[in-house]
Formats: sequence, C-alpha cells, structure tokens
Amino acid sequence: MAPPIPDMAPIPDMAPPIPDMAPIPDMAPPIPDMAPIPDMAPIPDMAPPIPDMAPIPDMAVDMAPDAALPVACPEFDNAIVTGNVADPNILEASGVAESRSTPGVLWMHHDSGDGNRVFAVGTDGTRLGVFELDGGRPRDWEDLAVGPGPDPALSYLYMGDVGDNASARANIRLRRFPEPALPSGDAPFEIDIDDAESFTLIYPDGAHNCETLMVDPRSGDVYVVVKSGDGDSPVYRAAAPFAPDGVVPLEHVADLQFGANPLPGNRSTTAGDISPSGDEIIIRTYNRAFLWRRAPGATIAEALATEPCRIPQAGERQGEAIGFAADGSAYYTVSEGANQPIHYYRRR
Repeated sequence: MAPPIPDMAPIPDMAPPIPDMAPIPDMAPPIPDMAPIPDMAPIPDMAPPIPDMAPIPDMAVDMAPDAALPVACPEFDNAIVTGNVADPNILEASGVAESRSTPGVLWMHHDSGDGNRVFAVGTDGTRLGVFELDGGRPRDWEDLAVGPGPDPALSYLYMGDVGDNASARANIRLRRFPEPALPSGDAPFEIDIDDAESFTLIYPDGAHNCETLMVDPRSGDVYVVVKSGDGDSPVYRAAAPFAPDGVVPLEHVADLQFGANPLPGNRSTTAGDISPSGDEIIIRTYNRAFLWRRAPGATIAEALATEPCRIPQAGERQGEAIGFAADGSAYYTVSEGANQPIHYYRRR
C-alpha cells in the first residue's frame, strides 16, 4: 500500500486585489445655452384680397329690377264646403266672384242658354235673389269678375259673353255695371238693372272659344284666356278705359300651354281671376288650378311668363268657376250641376 498523500500547501493569491478605479471624467464640457432665435418678420400676403363681387340682380321676364318674385309659392288649405248652391235656377254655374261692396255675397251666373241675369248667393249657398240686365239676350255667358270702372268710388261687375264652342263668332261682348246693392227686404228678390254698359271685343286673329274673364284692379284692363282642346291658350288684353257702347280691340299679350309641365293636367281652361290687390292671378281647368305671382311694377303678361304655383282644387265633376275672396285671403270654386257645393280654400 502506498503511504497517505500529505495535505497540500494552500495556493497563494495569484495577484493583488484590483484597486478602486478613479471616476471617469466628463468627456466634454456642458453645451452652453443657445442665444434665443429672434422673431421672424411676418410673411407678407402674396396678393391683395379679392374685392366683394357686385350682387347678381334678380332675373325676370323682362330683366326689370322691380320684377323679382317672392321665393315661395303661397300655400292654401284643402277645400272646405261652406254650403250648397240652393237656387234651383243655377244648374250650370260658370262664374263666381265675391262682392267687394257687400262681403259675404257671391255673384254667379248660369252657363249658355240662360237669360240676361246674375244671381246673388250667400257664401253658405243661400238663395238671395237675381238681377235682370237690360239689353239683348247673351250668346254664351262664361265668366264674370269684379273690378274698377269709370267711378273710382265704385266697384263694378263685369260679365263676359265670351263663349264660342264653334269658334265662329265675329266678336264677343262684355257687360259692365256698378255692383248692385241688395235690398233690405226678405229674399229672394228680383230687380232690374237698366244702366249696364255694353262693349264689343274684337280679336286680332279671328274667332276663339273662351271661358276665362279677368279684370286687373290696378289698371282696369280686361283679360280673356282662350280655351282649346290642345291646351294652347293665348291671352288677350282689352286696354281700359272703354268708350260706352264702343268697339274695343283685343291685344295678344301672352301664351300659356296647359296639359304639360309646368301646367299639367286637363288642357281646357274654364275660369280665372286676379286678386283684389292685383298681386296674384289664378286660372283653372276642369281638374287643376294654378297661381302666378305678380311682382310690383310687372304687367299681367309678365307675371304669366313666370313659374306658376300649383294650388288645391277639389274633385269637382265639371268645375267652371273660380274667384278670390273679397279680401284676398282665400278663393272659391264651384262646379256645374244642381245644388253644387261651394268650395272655399283658405290661405295659410
């Protein structure tokens, strides 16, 4: 056996301990504060401002500055029935107008074949009476209107013997007389009128059928609108004043085309009216009604050349009458037939 290995001598440290290192000095001195950057001068505008443009004038039919129209069409409520025409003699009401001298009274007349008379009817349909005109029997009453006349203190009733289904009449006739006062006695009454003026109206281009008569409250001019099956409806003007029992030439001043936009629906015009203030015009067909706005200073012809407004029209079987209320706040329509309802359309 080998003898035991003696204890080994301890291994001495190989090297002395590493002394603490001196701190590493900053590599570079601190950056000094920078001088403040001075404010830059403002950049000048590259170009002068664009000046305001001159306002674009309102467009109009004749480019007149006073012919600007209101932006919106007026609005009317749908029809309410104020009553039914009670007079059994009114079987074919072809015209209606509210009295200016006696508000609440409607003037009506019968269509062709009737005598020389005008009926007074309450707005509720009550039968009030009849006024008989002197002179010859009319050929074809078709419309009536209220407007000014020779005496500025009076309101006048105009009746149009203007119908001509065969387009064969050499001329048409107009009757005018101050609005008659209603008697204070019990209705119904019958009163003669012996001061009605007569005028003969001559078309410049031959005979036409017509069912629309209107009177301009501003000038007293009379307007008639042709009724035709194809919707072509020229408008003619008889310029006031009129010589008593005289011949009055008609001037062609405008053209309307019914049955297509902007005047869709039925093509046959049956009545019309101008508002008491003269600022609105309404024309109806059998199943539609339209309104034109008239700007201050504009003529009726200029107004009819602008965009029309659609207004309500009740479903009348054969509507041939339309007229403004005396104060312009509404309008009425009536159809032919016995005991027909009176339709009233209130402005909103």
